[in-house]
Amino acid sequence: MGIEVRPLGVRCNIGCQYCYQNPQRDAGNVARRYDVPAILRVLAADPRPFSLFGGEALLVPLADLERLWAFGLERHGGNTVQTNGTLIGDEHVAAFKRYKVRVGVSIDGPGELNDARWAGTLARTRELTQKTESAIARLLAEGLPVSLIVTLHRGNATADKLPRMHAWLADLAARGLRAARLHTLEVDDPAVGARYALDADENVAALRSFAALERRVPALKLDVFTDMKQMLRGRDARAGCVFRACDSYTTAAVSGVEGDGQSSNCGRTNKDGVDFTKADRAGYERYVALHRTPQRDGGCKDCRFFLMCKGHCPGTAIDGDWRNRSEHCEVHKRLFVDAEDELRAAGELPLSLHPLRARVEAGMLAAWARGDNPTVESVVRDVVANGTGAKEHVPGDMRFVRLSWVSEAARRLWLPRLERVRRALVELPPAAIPRCCAGAEELRDPVWRWRPPVGESELVCEPLLSPLLGRLGLRVLEHAACSPGCAASLAAAQERLEGLRARDAEAAEWLTAALAWPIRWSALHGIAEVKTPVFKLCHDSEDSPQRHAFVRAGAAWPETAAQGNRAPFRAPPRRLMSDAPRHLRGLEHAARRRLPVLSERTDESPAAAPPIAWERLVAPQDDGHDTAVILRLADARFPGREQARAQALAAAEVRVCEGRVAVRHVGERCPRAPDYEHGPLADPGLEQALALLRRWPAAARQLPQIVHTLSPMVPAARPTARWPELRGSASTSQSSQFGVLWVTTYDPAATAQALVHELAHNKLFALGLELEGSGRLITNPVDQLFVSPIRTDRKRPMSAVFHAQYSFMHVTALDLAMLAGETDPAMRAYLAGLLRRNVERMAAGQREIAAHVQTDADGAIFVAAFLDWTAQVLADGRRALAEHDRGG
Repeated sequence: MGIEVRPLGVRCNIGCQYCYQNPQRDAGNVARRYDVPAILRVLAADPRPFSLFGGEALLVPLADLERLWAFGLERHGGNTVQTNGTLIGDEHVAAFKRYKVRVGVSIDGPGELNDARWAGTLARTRELTQKTESAIARLLAEGLPVSLIVTLHRGNATADKLPRMHAWLADLAARGLRAARLHTLEVDDPAVGARYALDADENVAALRSFAALERRVPALKLDVFTDMKQMLRGRDARAGCVFRACDSYTTAAVSGVEGDGQSSNCGRTNKDGVDFTKADRAGYERYVALHRTPQRDGGCKDCRFFLMCKGHCPGTAIDGDWRNRSEHCEVHKRLFVDAEDELRAAGELPLSLHPLRARVEAGMLAAWARGDNPTVESVVRDVVANGTGAKEHVPGDMRFVRLSWVSEAARRLWLPRLERVRRALVELPPAAIPRCCAGAEELRDPVWRWRPPVGESELVCEPLLSPLLGRLGLRVLEHAACSPGCAASLAAAQERLEGLRARDAEAAEWLTAALAWPIRWSALHGIAEVKTPVFKLCHDSEDSPQRHAFVRAGAAWPETAAQGNRAPFRAPPRRLMSDAPRHLRGLEHAARRRLPVLSERTDESPAAAPPIAWERLVAPQDDGHDTAVILRLADARFPGREQARAQALAAAEVRVCEGRVAVRHVGERCPRAPDYEHGPLADPGLEQALALLRRWPAAARQLPQIVHTLSPMVPAARPTARWPELRGSASTSQSSQFGVLWVTTYDPAATAQALVHELAHNKLFALGLELEGSGRLITNPVDQLFVSPIRTDRKRPMSAVFHAQYSFMHVTALDLAMLAGETDPAMRAYLAGLLRRNVERMAAGQREIAAHVQTDADGAIFVAAFLDWTAQVLADGRRALAEHDRGG
């Protein structure tokens, strides 16, 4: 256990693509100043040693670092700092020696293997990586203690990169490196996961290779393997925090001290982008719940490694929900089996196979239920010493309520107010229970009376009837209303509120304000979590294998409220880090490095996959050749594609294309917010658009094979008096969420256009052609700009120009098919207008591409065939327009 001092919070000089602190940066919760005396006062009151942390700790001026290190040297005899190493200079090295500073360096490998630690441009990234490597070499040469933290991902731990990683670590060990910590990638952003995440097999293969390296280089210790063996021996007193039943509300292993002296937790728990304070007490309900929850539902029931793993780090939990086990469960299991086999071969009986394991498990569960977290080692001693102990844990009625605040300022302001509200409510006589609300089943969490659905839904109710804060005593009525709109209960609530006003007018105002805040309530595995803009709490609830959530939009915003990334917090218009151009450039670079192998072998046959006929990828083919190629390459480039499809279809209440495409809202807001917002899921305009699309059968067949989700959207605001009828469409898609289209549905013909438009973009994404650059097919440098046929306000890279032309040629081909099958004169006139506009634009795009495109060998075939198809479609379009003009 230790203290992390973060004077500048998560502020950093680089932008690691996968950093678990990015949610805070996305929300704008980045420190700009700090108070050294305030930090020192907190450290003086705590006997534990501390480490300087970030963000990037060395952004703090050296003079202030020395003030902190001087205290650490005097109090603890030494210091620790964690850094990316890019800022280490001569003065830092001298200070490290003077104040006995142990230096932890975060780096993922040499040269390009460290590119995920992105610095805005490739040149700058490589430059800073070189500085980090030089700093490590210098520190080792001068005999300073150095350790590494290495995160494993596709940029450094695939089979082709591991030999270089091993050679690099072996070389550093020969120079004096003694310890490194290996992290499996924590994925908080699907776009990052798509680019960087290893699958379970790849993670296991990589970690096994490092275990072999540790055996070959005994001077180098990789903590994950040591910890696993010790856990199997029942010796966990010094194990890493991920094996020690971490409570996400208090994170005992990490006590953060922010720049103003405020306490905080491990940053891996800040999924909302809010740096919550520590709760007033620890709780271990997660582990009692995981033990009883089947593995198929995100729990750990019947896992023989539960005592050792305990569901692992809550920061890596499935779906980012700490109530689930780790998303890396399969990796941990297989590595524990390896360690288990190794111990057995050495004549040791692992605790996972020991006849006393059930008694030790029961002892740990009983302690967790009491709110204690002993070491496994101490429970083993008790069981062995006494020779007794329960063989299994009998679940009791575990009641708990724990609270954490968004800041100390929020606690100081609202805690006394809410306590005063509770006292005032207790002094009031209870309201009579209306007949319609009487006789209901007694529930520990009254929210369940309103039957929250699986997934997330909006709760519409009068604030005075809200039970969401009931476990804090913040509810007007002591009974649960029979429905969110119960008129009898509302009348009783209004009457009781008047009684509260008469007794304490301020308390009444604070109560009504709190009940009107935005609130998110969710329940999973018997644990409810309630979040407001000023605090969050967890409490016991009805057991549920799936997550149920209610969200109230709220009508009031409290003082001291925090900004975050999702409801109930106010989010900035865009994610300030993850949507920034410098971050997106890093994702594009990762995508280019991870292009699918074109001659990859199939799983079913040792023979090479069928060769690609590039000339047949231009337009949807009747025999499906292009679809098969696109899907094969998409599986290689976007390994989570099929899982995303299955999850989308399982979660969707509305489906189209014979049930093969989900219609659901993706993301809390549209990518084109604030101009667009989520639209209705059931809109006849979408079905009419799909009917029009079927006039081009090859495209209609291709759509549900490549696209798995349609997310409807509508304009956020429009002057209906001026434009009573909306025409046209808006749409978007992005390679980070392959197979997902956001599209308007109010104009069927334009919606059909938008569907094939975004379908075409997704096809190019699978081929490795991004909007702002490509490692395949189109080879024009991204700094060379050309005239786009669609975006005429500014010039764009050739990759973007080609995307525009390719997608709108699909639209133009659809226009032809829709016009050919239309008999209504008014609709024919509308479709002819769409076709005429696109023929003109595509002719200009054809000329620009033909004059300036540069390609590789495959691209030469692909682009030539595309230009031929373009010429044919434009010729057919001109003939169709001429016939229409003649009245045909």
